[in-house]
Amino acid sequence: VRLGALVDQLDENGVPGQFKPGQIKLALGAVGINIDAIAESIGDVGGFVEGSDQATFGGTLLVETDNATEAKKTIANLGRLLRQVGASGVTAISGELSGFSVHSPTLGPRPLIVGAEGEKVVIAYGAMAAAQALRTQGKALGTTADFEAAKKALGSTPIRAFVAGGSVLTLGTELLAPKEPLDAAAVAPSLR
Repeated sequence: VRLGALVDQLDENGVPGQFKPGQIKLALGAVGINIDAIAESIGDVGGFVEGSDQATFGGTLLVETDNATEAKKTIANLGRLLRQVGASGVTAISGELSGFSVHSPTLGPRPLIVGAEGEKVVIAYGAMAAAQALRTQGKALGTTADFEAAKKALGSTPIRAFVAGGSVLTLGTELLAPKEPLDAAAVAPSLR
């Protein structure tokens, strides 16, 4: 329901230079996107980012919904809207996951994939990450040695996020270089 409140507030205020107050929901509704229905149907939200270097980097945001039909329709309408306004690199996808992908040099070598499958909505960087998010069986984070060690170290304090420091340091160094070199020596103690 927080999404609904956020969109309501955005709709009330508008977006300077883009939408006057009260026009956002009308514009989305005109292309078949019902934000209120989407907000009401959202269940659990989770995600992951993985990779130790640019070649293995990927990630997914996974949203569960109790209205698979609305989710699929919304994703299709959003993809159609992007293609109609001339967004480059937007391609419809179908199969196990239906929706669209966006290929762009600014996104890097992998596409951004937005799709719905059953009661799941997936926003993923890369096809492998999208497939991994849709798998019903697979290695869960809670079964890895590093996660178990972190959980044990925290005791009864719940884990809200988990980051493997060494991998983040390697990935950060690779992604930021050479524009903004990361001082690995300065951040390494924090990541340990």
